[in-house]
Amino acid sequence: MVHIRVDYLARPQFHGLDGHGRQEWPPSPLRLLGALISGACGLTDPAERAESMAALERLSMAGAPVIHAPERVRLDHPDTYTEKSAPAGAKATTGSLEDFLDLAHTGMSTSSRTAKPVRGVLLAEPTIIFDLESIGDDDVRPLRNAAAGVGYFGRSQDHAVISVCEGSPGPGAVKHVFDPRPHPGGSQRGWTSSSVAWFEARHQAIMTNPGSPLPSDAGAFTRITYDLRDPRKRNDRGKPAHGEVSAVMLNRGVRPGDIPRLMRKIGAVSDTTVIPLVNFNQPKSQCYGFAVSGPLATRLDTVSRIRDRLGSLASDETGADSALFHRYAAMTTGEHWITATPIRAFGHPLMLQRALSEAFAGDVRIMELSTAPLDRWQQRLPNLDLTDGLSQWFVRFTTTEKNPAPTMVGACTELGFGLCVPIPPSRGDR
Repeated sequence: MVHIRVDYLARPQFHGLDGHGRQEWPPSPLRLLGALISGACGLTDPAERAESMAALERLSMAGAPVIHAPERVRLDHPDTYTEKSAPAGAKATTGSLEDFLDLAHTGMSTSSRTAKPVRGVLLAEPTIIFDLESIGDDDVRPLRNAAAGVGYFGRSQDHAVISVCEGSPGPGAVKHVFDPRPHPGGSQRGWTSSSVAWFEARHQAIMTNPGSPLPSDAGAFTRITYDLRDPRKRNDRGKPAHGEVSAVMLNRGVRPGDIPRLMRKIGAVSDTTVIPLVNFNQPKSQCYGFAVSGPLATRLDTVSRIRDRLGSLASDETGADSALFHRYAAMTTGEHWITATPIRAFGHPLMLQRALSEAFAGDVRIMELSTAPLDRWQQRLPNLDLTDGLSQWFVRFTTTEKNPAPTMVGACTELGFGLCVPIPPSRGDR
């Protein structure tokens, strides 16, 4: 297998727009082909140039590539992208603009440059990968020659290095995998067997014969859409289906702030998950026990061990008569979520977004994020001896796909941090 890597330099940002001026994500195959054609046209050796163009023609006859792309967040830019921009607040006259950034030294005309829309995304990783499954080994070298002449990918400020690599990029090389499919209303443009000729005709009209009509794009590309593949099969750290959870109830409610201490007392358990039963969305929320999920034999052994370690605090109740336990055991899926116990803070909200995306299938949208409780029933957990300097985040978010509930997300889940539950339609009682 052959794949093409786009590695961004300096700033991991992408500013490419589609034909309607909208943010293009993931980058379309036609954009990749156009970049490689520009690199091939810059080759000084006629034989190498012809060889690279022939390889690109064969590429344009292949199917659209699978795209591996990182997490991204939208950037807000004013629509003022020109070759001359005065600093904010400067009282510049027409003459003094010559002191600012100018493209004249590159040999480009500055007289016709106008403001353009600028819409970009910030990338969590500086790499985008295109899988080219049907490219032959003989085309690797000419494609590399073309790629060597490309200096940016997106807009001219998106400096990047493009390389052609053999072998699979491997699982997890970049966060998201996008699969192409034809769609008449798709926002991405896929290449066709006429794409290379169309690019060459455009180059001829713009560079060789300025002012001549641009060639028609009929047949030059096809509309496609990219579907996000779901490689993130949850590792079932949350509760399995009803009937696969056992309970250790307490003989009294304890403050959520006592959960880390009790979880440490319980100690590490193998092949099981221990979830604190927090009476969330209730005034004076408390913890009334622990739900244990996992294989039956291991789960029952863990329940017995927890009872021994909690001593007199553990109740003889099995959970059969606990409305709170059944409330957790009956959880199936949810779209609106809240943290019943806070998540240990990350260095940046984008890292939280990534952690939630790993735990929940589909897109995750953070609605509220705060270092203070969002509702009166929420409580901070003690820092104990966690000396990383990070705070605790209370989060409200939504998911586009149905996800098993509850689940634990983030760091220090073994101490009870990061318990995420669906926001209930109505309150329940213990």
